[in-house]
Amino acid sequence: MIKVVFYIMLMLVTINCSAQQYVSTSNFEYDEIIPREVANSPLTKNHNSRDKTVANLSREIDDDKKPRVIVTTDFPPLDVIPGGDCDGPPPKCSDPDDIQSMVRFLLYTNEFEVEALIASAATFANIADKQNLLDIIDLYDEIDENLRDHDKTFPTANYLRSVTYEGRDDTWGEPTNKILGKGMNSEASDAIIRIVDKPDSRPVWITVWGGPREVAQAIWKV
Repeated sequence: MIKVVFYIMLMLVTINCSAQQYVSTSNFEYDEIIPREVANSPLTKNHNSRDKTVANLSREIDDDKKPRVIVTTDFPPLDVIPGGDCDGPPPKCSDPDDIQSMVRFLLYTNEFEVEALIASAATFANIADKQNLLDIIDLYDEIDENLRDHDKTFPTANYLRSVTYEGRDDTWGEPTNKILGKGMNSEASDAIIRIVDKPDSRPVWITVWGGPREVAQAIWKV
């Protein structure tokens, strides 16, 4: 089902890209980006080709201004069993909302510099499992080349895998004195510190879809 949703949304994004060629995301006029003689050359005189050239050039100009983003999510398995009365195995019982959000987010990753995808404690089992995120990235891997036909700045699936991290289990709903402090670091909290310490003047925007434990531990450590 998730795969079907991915392809439907890909079709919608493709239609939108074909109609707008992403030019609407730029505040530049043609002549501010490329000289008139280039704009009128055989390579760009076709309207669609010209639009795409402008869009790609403006995208390159804006790459270093993209928001740096970390997503923390209590991401469940793709075959999640929804509902508070779930009678399935606890690791599969949860809410599918973050799956839906991640499908949308992945189709807009060209607008961000994705610094990290973090799996926080999730499901009725209260476990953090980054394999769940890697599974949806595998689906993204089936369509990302198509996306890059419209905007080459969509990240590769391998890049997204390389910035996927796991938090600690058994942290949801627990008091802070049990889940924060000495000996409570995780690969996710350590990654947050490394990212913030990069020599980059842009702020790091952290979106908390699930538990904020990994963010809190990173702050505690520094």
